[in-house]
Amino acid sequence: MHRDIRLTLPLENTSHIRISFELHFMTVISMAAKGAKETGLDNVEDSGSASPSKMDRADNNRPPAKGISKARNKGLMQSFKHSIKKRVDMKNPPIPRDTVRLRRSISDEGTCGDNLDNTPTKTSPASPSLSVDSPMYGQSGINPVNSKIPLTRTQSDSVAGRLGKRGSAIRRSLGLGSKKEKSSKPDPLQAVRETVPPTDERSEETACHRSNVSESYTLPEIPATALSVMQINGLIESEMLEEAYLNLLSLRQEFRHDLEALEDKDLPVELGRKEKDLNMLYRTMMDKLSKIVQRSCTVPSHNNELLIQVAHIIQEEERRDGEPGGVAGWRDAWRDAVRDGMGEALDRVPLQTVQQNSSWLAVHLGQLGKTILGDLEKVKTELQDSYPPSFNVFETYVTSCHDAVGGHLKTLLGQVTELKDFYALLDFITNQYSSENIMGSSSLKPEMTEKWTSLNLEDGFLEQIRRRYCQCLQENMSKTLTNVIKLESNEMWNEMKKPNIDNDLYESHIHLDIWTNIKGFFVNSKKIDGDLEQSVVQICLEQLQQFLRRFESAFTQWSSSLQDPSLKTEYYITYINCFSTLNLLFCLR
Repeated sequence: MHRDIRLTLPLENTSHIRISFELHFMTVISMAAKGAKETGLDNVEDSGSASPSKMDRADNNRPPAKGISKARNKGLMQSFKHSIKKRVDMKNPPIPRDTVRLRRSISDEGTCGDNLDNTPTKTSPASPSLSVDSPMYGQSGINPVNSKIPLTRTQSDSVAGRLGKRGSAIRRSLGLGSKKEKSSKPDPLQAVRETVPPTDERSEETACHRSNVSESYTLPEIPATALSVMQINGLIESEMLEEAYLNLLSLRQEFRHDLEALEDKDLPVELGRKEKDLNMLYRTMMDKLSKIVQRSCTVPSHNNELLIQVAHIIQEEERRDGEPGGVAGWRDAWRDAVRDGMGEALDRVPLQTVQQNSSWLAVHLGQLGKTILGDLEKVKTELQDSYPPSFNVFETYVTSCHDAVGGHLKTLLGQVTELKDFYALLDFITNQYSSENIMGSSSLKPEMTEKWTSLNLEDGFLEQIRRRYCQCLQENMSKTLTNVIKLESNEMWNEMKKPNIDNDLYESHIHLDIWTNIKGFFVNSKKIDGDLEQSVVQICLEQLQQFLRRFESAFTQWSSSLQDPSLKTEYYITYINCFSTLNLLFCLR
């Protein structure tokens, strides 16, 4: 059982480990002494190994005295403790006090002094904010320039590392494990760094790309000599707006100086030609700006820089309004371009014919709503940040959208002939347009206010749709009820069938066919508004009254030739029950 145990631990931990070591082996030696007593082995050497002596072997059958055995065990224990303590003192020389003082100062500064492993302590990567010039630098309380802690490893550090490595081996041999294994808490700074979601970086990057354009701007220096008219026109066509506009202002300054030099003289031919060139270039510039604005919803991400230049040109021209050589109406031209762009976007929505798809209008209106929502989302997230606040971009686009949608629906109305398509238009205008699917979408808030969600149409346009819907409903009801009479005549009268009897009552399915048809009109018209519902109810009542007179006339004509009067009576009773039930359903609608 002899083992050469070496204790080389840091000074501050030696006593703790030494006591644990002695207690551990005191238990082992007690167990060995007990085994020796039971087997007759009464002599244990100081080295920790037990073997029988010659005298014991010769006199093996004689049991030892109890007092002698206890004395031997006690002496054995003291001898073992003395040898262990001697070996520990020999293998663990005292560490100089200077080294101890240095180790404790390092521990006070944040170094783990009782780390028994020689594994370097994990440190978080240096944060870029913690630089010398960072405001966080003064909060740490550590100045690497004036710190008294040496930055290079000293001899005492290497000694402590060796002691820590040997101490770790002792702890593993005793089954205690290392302190590193017991402590599984991660470095808090490292944990924070690792759990930062990557989406935050993307959102910050996106936010950097979005910036509101200020009302103020700095106009670059105007060239002293302008380019030729053809060169300026080429710059405009190639969308080099800033350079083209600066040369246009230079040409305008030349024209103004020449005009001021004339005083009261007549305008010479050369100066008149220059004025025409200015007007032509300005019209070209205005048309180019309008085209850029019109297609801005289609390719907004590629037009941001151009739109900023457009806004600055409009602002500069408004500031120079009234000066000779310019053109007025730039802000109105911009609004017209916005409205035209919205109209072109709606015109690009696919539109099938009634022959291709019986639900052509419902499908088209659904796609129209998606297009409107998508364009306004682009305006909110991209376009409005390319203009100064005074342009009221989002409000302008919403107003233009109302105008474009109104014109588009007016065009669609000319193609509608069926009742369901009239209702689709009414439902889109009244319910769908201002719902969460389009204008009331949460993706447009908070820019979208409630007063902007409703569609503003021309006076009388909505009433025109209502009137045509009611006319179409009246015609459809008349045809439907006429078909009811024809169906009854073909299936019952001409076949001379007897009416059905249910629970001792004569009954017919006519009232169910009629009610199923008109009930849908009541429910759908109520979804539009109460006025339309009342109009639908009135139309249905009028058509039912006409139906009853026509039905009675047709039945009388058929029954007049009947030879069996009982069949006629059965039908009379059946139709009285049938239309009474219809009247009840109508009242309880």
